[in-house]
Amino acid sequence: MRPGGVVARSAHAGHRETEGAPERGPEPARELVPERGPEPAPGLAPERDPGPAPEHDRERGSGTVLAVGLIGVVTAVLVAGLVITAVVVAGQRARTAADLSALAAAGRMVEGHDLAGACALAAELADRHEAEMTSCDVAPAATGSGAGAAPSVSTPVQVEVTRPVLGTPWTVRVTARAGGVPLDRG
Repeated sequence: MRPGGVVARSAHAGHRETEGAPERGPEPARELVPERGPEPAPGLAPERDPGPAPEHDRERGSGTVLAVGLIGVVTAVLVAGLVITAVVVAGQRARTAADLSALAAAGRMVEGHDLAGACALAAELADRHEAEMTSCDVAPAATGSGAGAAPSVSTPVQVEVTRPVLGTPWTVRVTARAGGVPLDRG
């Protein structure tokens, strides 16, 4: 072995130069082959010198950052869409509950029941629709009757209903009016 960890090998397979051996005549040209170091442990790749970093290596990982950013934007848009959808659905359900409650109360009034009985039915219907009736009163009518006036068959009933928005601390508030139609007896 020569200094520097290089072994001289001849072009003939398996022939090595040894010191003190007799010469066999002219030898063919030799090539210098670097000697192998110790084998790496199983499962580990041998270390290699990456050399100077190319220009494109400075941008390595920028695709990952871009992908994470895009996922964040898409997630934010989806969450906003879900919240808007929840508000719209809660509003529609609250309108349905208010309309049905007002119609039921007005129907009771047309049948001749008092306002308390009509409002009790309206509260029950609102509850069946997962809403809460917050007010039930005689609505101001075009004929001049209003809150505190004696209700008649044609007096509209005004019902206010609130309903929670799913997944948020918000509530939707809706007011509905319904009343009987006066009969012309003439």
